[in-house]
Amino acid sequence: SEISYMGSTLPECFRQLSAGCEPPFDAWLNNMADAMEDDRDRCFSNIWQEQMDYLKENSCLERDDIRLLFELKDKLTGVDVDVGMKAIDYLLLQLEEHRKVLQGEIKDKKKVVVSLSLFLGFMTLIILL
Repeated sequence: SEISYMGSTLPECFRQLSAGCEPPFDAWLNNMADAMEDDRDRCFSNIWQEQMDYLKENSCLERDDIRLLFELKDKLTGVDVDVGMKAIDYLLLQLEEHRKVLQGEIKDKKKVVVSLSLFLGFMTLIILL
């Protein structure tokens, strides 16, 4: 919406987003903005790739978790804003689906932990008796 309605530049958008994020994502977004402002001759895809490597190294996210962000690089380098916006919308849909899958996995893992805890508790009780 910052780009579409306010006419903000990408560095301004990244700075706005960083204000609402926690570490290490705030630093990642600020680094993106700094890199775009400092070296205007560099290609956006190179800056994106470099900063994605930074995010991968400085966050606990796995490569598979940020795979969609790596793929976004090719879709944002075009000159058409509408195509970029549609790519971001599609990414958000995919991230929501990925979040739902991960949430389901967490529920399953919680059940396993509770079952194992009960089993170990009963085994300890039997051994003590």
